[in-house]
Amino acid sequence: MEMVVVAEPISRKKMPSIANYLQHLNQRDFADAERELETIGKEMKTTPWHKGYCNALEGMFISLKSNDSRYLYISRVNLDNEKKLDELQRQFARMSKSSLQEDFDRGFFAAWVEYLKILRSSRSDAKSLNGYLK
Repeated sequence: MEMVVVAEPISRKKMPSIANYLQHLNQRDFADAERELETIGKEMKTTPWHKGYCNALEGMFISLKSNDSRYLYISRVNLDNEKKLDELQRQFARMSKSSLQEDFDRGFFAAWVEYLKILRSSRSDAKSLNGYLK
């Protein structure tokens, strides 16, 4: 019998904070992003899924602020290549729901799915992240 994985939802109350945080990252507004991240961290549950989600949000902040291309997932995001972006979003979505992943990892990849959604929705005025990482 296959194990069914149920994603732990983020409460609707936290979604605006997370969306704001991801928008600040996209705009490279690190001061406001850091303030939002602190708020999110204080309000988040302490389950492994939520810890993974927060860990991904923190990692995004650190890797974008440092402009370091060594960070695996940030360096793979290229807004100029729709096909690759679709593929990456599908991969993260599968991993966020996979019974082979631990709760922490499912939360981690769920955060990446949300980040890609924000990037794609604001892509018309956003630059490729790869340009920032060179």
